Amino acid sequence: MPRLDLDSGGTKTNKKHWSGPWIDSRRCDAIVVENPPDDHKPDADTLKYYGGEVVAESVAPENKPLIKAAPELLSVCKTVKERLIRDGVYLEEGYLISLLKSVIAKAEGGTIL
Repeated sequence: MPRLDLDSGGTKTNKKHWSGPWIDSRRCDAIVVENPPDDHKPDADTLKYYGGEVVAESVAPENKPLIKAAPELLSVCKTVKERLIRDGVYLEEGYLISLLKSVIAKAEGGTIL
């Protein structure tokens, strides 16, 4: 059973996403990660064909940049949220912080508590 954690923003998460960089596959419309966590290491055939562990397959070319940027976008959202909280910035009664918490939770597969 996956581990259930609470992050500092009160978000439930089941497990950590694969950190980037996420890159184009060698031979098809897939996106791969070259260095996945140890429990997801690709077998030799997958590595040879795709060039890494598959993150997404059959990705339309216009969607590839956004999907490949996902790990970095999540990291930026987390940094902005933490700095806003640290600096005591509560725009529109915390709307911006709530928005960031929501999108971070969605990206991590969790829910806001």
